[in-house]
Amino acid sequence: MAKFIERQSGKIPPKKKEPNIIDKAHSLILDTAKHIANGLKNVDDTEYMERIDVCDSCVHLIKEKNNCGICGCYMPTKARWETSECPKKKW
Repeated sequence: MAKFIERQSGKIPPKKKEPNIIDKAHSLILDTAKHIANGLKNVDDTEYMERIDVCDSCVHLIKEKNNCGICGCYMPTKARWETSECPKKKW
């Protein structure tokens, strides 16, 4: 109960809600299929770091897991794949 009160008062930030397992699986399947169809091509290191920097500053990133709070993807992998896109169109 104390954590709830602290969360309500703003002392503890609210927990970010992750997509459910079905939505995560859907995103993974679609992104993986595109990545395979594109010949498993990755972005270069510069573009990868630019994407990761955008993710690191995004309010939707679940930092403890490095997952996107919108699509549920593991961002160190998703940001590397050439065919991947941010669900908020930030990259």
